[in-house]
Amino acid sequence: MRSVLVECFEEVHDYWLEAVIEGQRIFLCHFPMYEWEGFFSGVWHLHGHQHGHALDSPHAYRLDMSVERWNYFPVSFKQIKQVMARKTFDAGAFFGHKKIR
Repeated sequence: MRSVLVECFEEVHDYWLEAVIEGQRIFLCHFPMYEWEGFFSGVWHLHGHQHGHALDSPHAYRLDMSVERWNYFPVSFKQIKQVMARKTFDAGAFFGHKKIR
């Protein structure tokens, strides 16, 4: 299977890829992660696999990029930035922990 993918794409990565686009660090992986490299420092996580059924959290910089989520249309980086701009990082809320007073 890998040989077929290598013939079809410029790059094929075994598990994940880290990239920087317009100064934003991004962790790309087919599978959604609950924590990723840079989770606590503003690194975005873009993933697939959920086919539009992923629960989106406003408390983590994670986004389901499955084609079903985007109605089978290409998504621009501008659109991704707009979605991410509405999120505020809160690890406790993301993991379902209650704040201790």
